[in-house]
Amino acid sequence: MVKVATHQARRVFRNLQTDGCKPVAIEQIAAHADILIIAIPFGRVNQLRQYLGFLPFGAIIVDTGNYIPKRDSTIRPIDEGMPESEWVSQQLGFSVVKAFNNVIAQSLVINAKPPGFPSRVALPVFSDSVSSCFMIMELIGELGLTVIMQEHCQIRGVSNQGNPLTVLIRH
Repeated sequence: MVKVATHQARRVFRNLQTDGCKPVAIEQIAAHADILIIAIPFGRVNQLRQYLGFLPFGAIIVDTGNYIPKRDSTIRPIDEGMPESEWVSQQLGFSVVKAFNNVIAQSLVINAKPPGFPSRVALPVFSDSVSSCFMIMELIGELGLTVIMQEHCQIRGVSNQGNPLTVLIRH
């Protein structure tokens, strides 16, 4: 089951329900979650920590955000070189997988293609946890996209908004 908490209007919830999603209050979002995907403005991530108390052991948190100083205000550790995902991990108190941060939601639907299809869209995945990385890689593959994993699935070197990652994959 996919659960969604949003501050958006009720119409969004109605649309989500027709897509098989269950709208829940933000306080319930982490309960029984295997994978928690965070898609909020980067500067508000620290507000989520209070809702993660019911996150099951072994659950994976995916950080989809990008730090944009004009929107998020200054975050000194990131400005001084700390990787965004490391900062997010510190804010949440959990390790995170960085994925989906260089693609807009519409692209996930529009660009989904079956395995082996030429010109499949590729997304990078980064994390300190190789097993979490592989779980998210599998999810991305099921969504119809290809995965790019940096050596040893490290957080560093992530492609952020405004810094495109271009990769040519030859079969």
